This record gives sequence, structure tokens and C-alpha cells, in this order.
Amino acid sequence: MMVAAAFLGVSPLGAQEVDDVIEMEPFVVTASRFDESAENIPVNLDLITADAIAESGASDVVEVLEKEAGVYFRNTTGNASTAEADLRGFGENSGVRVLVLVDGVKLNRPDIGALNWLQLPLEQIESIEVLRGTQTALYGNNAAGGVIKITTKQGLGEPGGSLSTQVGNYGLVDVRGGYSGSTGKLSVAANGDYNQLDGYRANSRVESKSGSASLGYAFSEKLSLRGSFAYTETDSLFPGGLTLTQAQDDPRQSFNDAATSYSDETIWRGDLQATYAIESDNRLEFTAGYLNRSLAWSLAGPGADNTIQTLTVSPRQVLEWTDWKLVYGLDYIRDDLDFTIFQNNNRATSTGYGRLTRDSVGGYAHVQYQPDERWVLSAGLRLEGTWLDGSNVDRQPPIQNFDARKSDFGVAVDAGAVYKVNEDLRLWTRFDRLYRYPATDEIAAYQGYPLTQPFNFSLDPETGYNVEVGLDWARDGFFAGANLFGMWLDGEIGYDYLQSLNINIGDSRRLGAELALGYGNEHWSLRADYSFIDANYTSGFYDGYAVWLVPRQRLGLRGQINFTRELALIARYSYTAEQDQGNNITGTLPKLPSYQLVDLLLRYNIRPWWSVFGGIDNLTDARYFTVAYAGVYYPANGRTFKVGTRVSF
Repeated sequence: MMVAAAFLGVSPLGAQEVDDVIEMEPFVVTASRFDESAENIPVNLDLITADAIAESGASDVVEVLEKEAGVYFRNTTGNASTAEADLRGFGENSGVRVLVLVDGVKLNRPDIGALNWLQLPLEQIESIEVLRGTQTALYGNNAAGGVIKITTKQGLGEPGGSLSTQVGNYGLVDVRGGYSGSTGKLSVAANGDYNQLDGYRANSRVESKSGSASLGYAFSEKLSLRGSFAYTETDSLFPGGLTLTQAQDDPRQSFNDAATSYSDETIWRGDLQATYAIESDNRLEFTAGYLNRSLAWSLAGPGADNTIQTLTVSPRQVLEWTDWKLVYGLDYIRDDLDFTIFQNNNRATSTGYGRLTRDSVGGYAHVQYQPDERWVLSAGLRLEGTWLDGSNVDRQPPIQNFDARKSDFGVAVDAGAVYKVNEDLRLWTRFDRLYRYPATDEIAAYQGYPLTQPFNFSLDPETGYNVEVGLDWARDGFFAGANLFGMWLDGEIGYDYLQSLNINIGDSRRLGAELALGYGNEHWSLRADYSFIDANYTSGFYDGYAVWLVPRQRLGLRGQINFTRELALIARYSYTAEQDQGNNITGTLPKLPSYQLVDLLLRYNIRPWWSVFGGIDNLTDARYFTVAYAGVYYPANGRTFKVGTRVSF
């Protein structure tokens, strides 16, 4: 079936085999906030299963998303603690336009700071859904470019676990284990992970320790509860940037040192999920989560302590009839930020502090109607308000004091249609109206970096429209998928280097295409993915400029050969076109050059419960950059070797 690979991006070799042709069972996903067959949803969706994660040879979530779903990341440190995801070509600060959810709870920070992906150990994950394109009506703020939905293991099914380890050059050590299962009405899951990497560059070491546990209980056929807890400690060093000449001479060097360029982060989160089935077609669902991040950092001089607390409460009701499905609910999110900046990294003298609180309340409804076996129609609406209350005190120039309040309001809608021409082919289209609120530090200057207006009351939310059409086709092991999209934003937010202020820098337009083509059987498979995006400003000072840090083209090839049922070779190739570097305010800075990467992985199943692998990433040792700002370059990792083993029980 088409969802096998053309628009789900799942390796077909994990499927059932019938006369050497891959037959796939329909996948059930939660993209529409209720369980739904993927073929009924008008969206470009990738689903990564726990089996695909286990077989990928990856050591973190970023590597999984890059290799299994082709998600594009920018990185200044070479590790997953600071990687920034980009869906649909947003360039600088793209991470605030990609919503990341874990079991329905928002993981994004309220500011533009990097999301620490190491807080998500791989043994904890049951599946990952990558929704490309605007999803604001269903999920609210931060979903302008897409959504990454992560579902953790809930302990359902037969008890079992796994232990895995891998080592590699540049000091890579990753050891993780997990256990999950249910007995009677009780379900449990627990895991732990230790991840260490000395780093390709000097002063880029990262060490992360994490663990999580969940407990679920089905009180009756109608009522079930589940609670979970997770804890992560991550210590990272910042290698900093280089000039182009320095990067070409020695990309591994750094002019920072561990005493003055580092971060120590502690994250813990807990969530509660409850489901009450009033009837078989009428259920109430409740999700609540609390996330606490404590970050102490220093960057070649001054230091700071940053604490962010996020509370999420999301009740909803799901109604299902013969032809109709309806989900409606409320999302409440409260972010509390405390920031203290110090004169130097010994933290002896505080030079300022800031406190900000943001409350967001959004109500939404989404309906799906299936009049016959061919048509699936859907529509959604969200109304959301946000209120920011903040103050900042500086004890030394430049003075950035403020005590201010700001509120914003957003309206988002979506409408979609799926038409199933036959068992092999489906067509789909969607329309979205979107918004994205400014991040807290886009509005306010409280992190030690001066703005010409310490609190920018005139900064408005981004708003705009998104239109997509697509098709998916599969037959006899072949598959193909294609979609075209256009996004028009009013008042895209960006940093104006001439004013030293975040402003609505201008309107923008993104036109693009995403294509997939492949074939798979029990002996081998081959898949090609191609994306094109033309992202430009259409008004304002940068009218006609390309959006910075957006490659126009990306190509990915993935091939797998099964020499035997036990031995498989996986090869990946990727091409990323040239792109404008960040802060290119004159339009004259040299572009970041295009680059090509080749990865190899050899996997051998010694026993059904025991496997080993060896891999090489960046086989040709290509020198490349995913990011540079105004002539400051951040070299990406060179050739990487790793070996590992995994045992299931």
C-alpha cells in the first residue's frame, strides 16, 4: 500500500513478504489528534517506528530524523544538544517554527534557544511522526513549518527489553537500555541512557545522562491513567566559530576553552494522561505536563543562569460516528522564565536579572467527514490568545530595563480533502491559515544582548497562508509520491542588524516541491527523495533577497541489500545545495557551498535477539558547513566510524 514508503518514509524491508512483493498494513497515526489511518490525512507525513530506530545505528534523535526522515538540521557544535530543525525553509531561528511534542506535551522553549535533543533517549521512543507543512489550526503556536510528534513506549504488550551500546571515533560512547510490558491492568516502561562524545572539533565535548519511567493502569474498560517522569543532565562545550580561512586550514580547531565556553543543563519533566470512554464512539482525553529546564552557561566571558518552567494542560473530547469524526479541546500553556546574568563565568557578581511569564490559551475543533470509500474531507479552526508579562533590571550599561506587558491573538483554519482514485492511488489537497507568536527574546532584551528597544511592543505575530496538493501511488513494490506547496507570510520576524532589533522584517513567499520514488522487495530496496524550495522576501528592506540559510535543493538516496536474512548493507547519499549564510544584510557575502555526504551501515543479526553493526558516516570526509553567520563559520563533523551491538530479551 502507498503509505508504506511514498508518503510515510518507512523502509519497506520491514514489511510482510508475499511473492517477493511488499504488502504493508495500514498505519495508524495521531496527526489529526485522534487515531486515524494515515491514508486519510492530507499531509506529507513520515512515520518512524521503534524497529526502524533500533536498526538505524543512530545514537540520538537528530541522527534518526536526518537518516530516516530526511529532516534538515543546522548545528554549531556538532552534537544533538544544540541542533536546530528546519521544515519548509525558515532559515535563521527555524526551530521556533517546528513544534516538537512528546506524548502530546510541547517541548519547545518559549525563547529562541536551542532544543536539547539529548533529553530524548532512543530506547524511550515508540514512534516519531514528522508532519511537513503548517499545522497551526490543530497544534497552535510554533507549528508554522511542521510538527515532530514523538510517542514514548507505554509498556503495552508482552514484557520485554533491550540493551545496546556503540562506540566510535571522536570519543563516542553510547550505552542505553529499556524495559516495557504489561501484566493484567498494569503497564510499565523504563529506560536509561548515557551518551558521550568528545567531538570532532576542539572544545566540543558533550556528556548526557538520562532516564525515564512510566506507569499506566486500566481501572476499567472505560478509564485508564498513565503517568511518566524523565530526567536528563547534559554538560556541553562550545567550540565557537572560525573564519573561512581558519576553517579551511583546520576545521577541528577552536579558540574557545572549557573554562569560559560551556553549558550545564538539567531537565526534568513529568506528564499525566487520562482517557475516559463514555461510549465506544465518545471519549474524553486529558493530558497535562510539567517541564523544568535549569541552564547555566558561559560564552567566552559573561555567564548566566536560565530557568524555564512550562506547564501544559490539554483536555479534549473525541466523537466518532459512521461517517464523521470530531475532536475539540483546549490547550493551556504557561511559561515562566528567570534569567540572571553575571559579570564573568565565576558567577560572583550579578549584573542583571529578568523575569517573564507567558500564558497561552487556545481552543480548537477539527472535523473529518467520509461520505464514501473514496472521499475524506476535513476542516479545523483554532482561536488562541497569549499574554506576556515581563521585567528586566540591568545594573551596568547598556541599560535594558523594562516592566511591560503585551498580548497577541491568533486565528488559524485548515481545510483538506483526500480522494482515493483506487487501491493504488490517492490525491490530496489542503489549505491553511497560520500564525506564529514572537518568542520571548524576540520581543524583550533580557539575556544580556542589547536591543534598541528593550521591549518591542510593535512586534506582531507572523501570519499567512499555506496551500498544498499531493499524490501517492504504489503497486507491486513500486511507490511514488509528490506534493507541491506554497506559503505566503505577512510580517515574517527577523533580526534587523541595522536597527539592532527584531522586527516584522517583511513579507515572504515559499514555493516548493517534495518528491519520492522507490522500489522494494525481500532482497533489496532503493528510495530517492528530492525537495526544492524557493524562499524569498517579497517586501521590506530585503525585498527580492533569498531567505538566509535555506538551500534550494536537497536530494537523498537510500539503498539496502539483504545478502541473507541475517546480513544487510544500507547505503545513504545526500546532496544539499548552496545557501546564503546568515546575517547577509548586504547580499554580497559568499554562499555556503553545496555538499555531498555518503553513509554506510552493515548490520548482522547473529540471533533473532542479538544484532551487531558497523557504520561510517561522511565516508569521503567531506568538509562542509550547515551554518555560518556574517563570515563566522561552524564546521560540520568529518568522517565518523562506529560499531555497536543490541540485545533484546
